[in-house]
Amino acid sequence: MFKFGNLAAMMGNLQKLPQAITEMTARLQEERFEVEIDQGIVVAQFNGIGEMVSIDFDGQAHESGVLQEAVKAAASEGHMIGKQRYAAAMQEVAAGLKLDGLPGLDGALASLTGGQ
Repeated sequence: MFKFGNLAAMMGNLQKLPQAITEMTARLQEERFEVEIDQGIVVAQFNGIGEMVSIDFDGQAHESGVLQEAVKAAASEGHMIGKQRYAAAMQEVAAGLKLDGLPGLDGALASLTGGQ
């Protein structure tokens, strides 16, 4: 719940937000996670913000339509996971700066991940 009595402290913490976001983004860019589609037809590695950093293909997958769909699925899943990780990290930053009660913050973070 937002309390106007804490406005001065919140304003001070808001000034720290850009640096905290920069540090959070740098940390997420170093993190890695993997998405595997159709028992390894496509294995893609992403950083924590959902950017694909590598992709491998099963040499036995010869049908281009199957391979294209697997690549699209991997990219979509990696992007979604990256958005979820970014939103979770933003919640941690907001809580750390005691901004988690800021009106509209939950809705803004939910919109990152397609939530309401």
